[in-house]
Formats: sequence, C-alpha cells, structure tokens
Amino acid sequence: MSLQKDSPGLLEKGAEPTGAQILAAIESSRQAMKTQIVAIAVDVNLLRADLRVVAERSVATEKQVTCLQSEMDTLKASVATLEAKTHKLEARVEDATVGMVQLQRQSFAGVKRKLKELGYTCMLLFPANLKVLHAGRSHFFQSPEAAWDWLERNDVVGTPDFLVGESDRRTRGTAEVHTAPRRSTRRCRAGQGGRVIVRSDGTLSLEH
Repeated sequence: MSLQKDSPGLLEKGAEPTGAQILAAIESSRQAMKTQIVAIAVDVNLLRADLRVVAERSVATEKQVTCLQSEMDTLKASVATLEAKTHKLEARVEDATVGMVQLQRQSFAGVKRKLKELGYTCMLLFPANLKVLHAGRSHFFQSPEAAWDWLERNDVVGTPDFLVGESDRRTRGTAEVHTAPRRSTRRCRAGQGGRVIVRSDGTLSLEH
C-alpha cells in the first residue's frame, strides 16, 4: 500500500508508512473531499436556482402563449362575425341599389315615350341615363326632369303629366306649364282639349 501519490509529503520515498502517517493521509484526503463536496454542493445549488428561473420563465411563457392563443381565437371569431355582417350589409346595399336603379329607369318611361312620339332617337343606358340623338348630336340626361327641360328649351310640348299638380287636374280648361331652366310656372287657358307649346323665346301657343 502506498499513499505517497495521494498524500505527497506525508511519506518518505521507500519508507514503510506508519499507522499515524496512514491516518494523517486519510484525514487529508477526507478534508480535500469535504472541500470538493462543498464546492459541488454550491454548484448544485446554483444549477437548481438556474433551473427554477428557467422553469418560472417557462411557466410565464406558457401563460403568455395561452393568453395569445385565447386572444387569437377571440380575434378570429370577431373577424368571422364582421365578415358575416359585411356580407349581409353588401347584400342589402346591392338590393337597395338594384331597386333604386329600377325605379330610376322606370321614371324615364314618360319622357322616353314622348321623345319617340316626336321622332327622336333615344335609348336608356345603364344604370339609369337617357341618351337622345338630336341634330347629329348626342345628349345625355341623368333624370327625367332634365330631359323634360331640354324638350321645353327645344320648342317641344312642355307640360308632362307627372309635373301637373292635382289641383290643376281638377281645374277644367287650365294647364300648368313648367319652363326651363327656372322651373317657374305659368297658367294659360287650354281651350277645348288643345295642347300648349312652349317656344324658345318664352312665348306660349295653343295647338288643337
């Protein structure tokens, strides 16, 4: 048995160790081991502390991830609800727009019929515009009132039925004439079933 390598300085080279020397070598080794154990314990405690920090951060991260996932689910649900409401609103707007366009197109029926009776070439464009060909030129009207004004300014019969007031309908022998562009009204005696012609100079004439 040789403790010279493990406990240098305690035993002389080639000498037989005594019991005291062996005990001293064992004690020295024990003290060294205690020092190493303490150092290892410190390292273990540091590692445990690091693990606790990592675990706490992991838990906090998991909580944040869970919160984010919950918020994402809520956001997806809100987006789905918004898309559904948007589709419904778009459908309503489209229906309302189609209805308005149909009404606007129907409102041109009277003036369009009158134009055709007078020999004008006219067509109804999409969505609701009236095109009239006159003297080699094209005229576009966005409302039937504008078309009636144009007819009046071009020496065509003035008073369309829908512009005559109910009181005038009930008054025998009179007619309400709207002149362009002021929309002022004049009254004249219509006679026996004749029609009123509005001239470009603003004068009126009666045609039987």
